[in-house]
Amino acid sequence: MLGTGSKLFFLMDEDAVVSFVTLTHQDCIADESMYPWLGFLYTEPNYRGHRYSEQIIQHALSVAKDMGHNSVFLATDHVGLYEKYGFTYIDNRLDVWGEMSRIYRIDLE
Repeated sequence: MLGTGSKLFFLMDEDAVVSFVTLTHQDCIADESMYPWLGFLYTEPNYRGHRYSEQIIQHALSVAKDMGHNSVFLATDHVGLYEKYGFTYIDNRLDVWGEMSRIYRIDLE
């Protein structure tokens, strides 16, 4: 479902899913020059406000770096969320559903 080489990360509290995110070669933007992508970030409402999104994003970025990637992209309609995690807005692009998405990138050091 996610594609070859894709990863799905879970942050757990015992048996409860706290947060999850994907790291994939392609997301909803059809541009083969932009990869990998973070996607489907979600944190359960009762766990929000504890920086769990930041923890799981940092883990996914660390894995991407270990895989040899120099940057990671994401597509979203959120403004202000990903900037606080170090992402930089780079463009608006039409996604595969015909809607405009904000494209962000973070360079891995």
